[in-house]
Amino acid sequence: TSIDKKGRGRVSLAMHINEVPILERVKLIFDEYFGRVGRIRLLPAHNSSRLLYSVSPAAAVRMREDFGHGAHNKKVPASFLAMSARLKASVVAGWRVGDGHVPRTEYDVPSATTVSVQLAHAMFDMAVASGLRPSAASLAPGGPRKRGSYTIHFTSGQESREVGGDIFYRVSNRFRDRLVVPVYNLEVAGEHTYVADRVGVHNCL
Repeated sequence: TSIDKKGRGRVSLAMHINEVPILERVKLIFDEYFGRVGRIRLLPAHNSSRLLYSVSPAAAVRMREDFGHGAHNKKVPASFLAMSARLKASVVAGWRVGDGHVPRTEYDVPSATTVSVQLAHAMFDMAVASGLRPSAASLAPGGPRKRGSYTIHFTSGQESREVGGDIFYRVSNRFRDRLVVPVYNLEVAGEHTYVADRVGVHNCL
């Protein structure tokens, strides 16, 4: 969102150029919400597409306050965290459509990534509240990454059980790898079953 020097507000949503059908769905909703007809602009040189609206300054300010400005400041309104489980599941599903990853092999797990830590925390909490089994991972800045990124994985079809607020998954399969690497055994005193980074582990034999 932005307000130009003449005081005119603008709302812009950007997606990959192959995701124009998603923008078209959003346009149907936003045309009614803003009471205006937005326009979709294709930017082949940047592999992107944009949905643009000219709105009142008040509407632009409200959108920025509710959803943030720029990729690193994305967020959802605090009121979203008080919604019903069904609505939370719909918000998470919408986020997965926009920022999600489609599994390419049977070992891949559906996921979605953001550079906004606020959005990552909100999506994780809303996923849990809607009955999903998410897990979170992060990548620190480095190489082409100027800032950290946060990925929420959505495990499905795997047996799980919640015990004392923690979620445990049954191992679904094991496989051998021909790669030969050094292996280090971390042993603890007493019972050799312990927790490492919230994962239950046991010393190897």
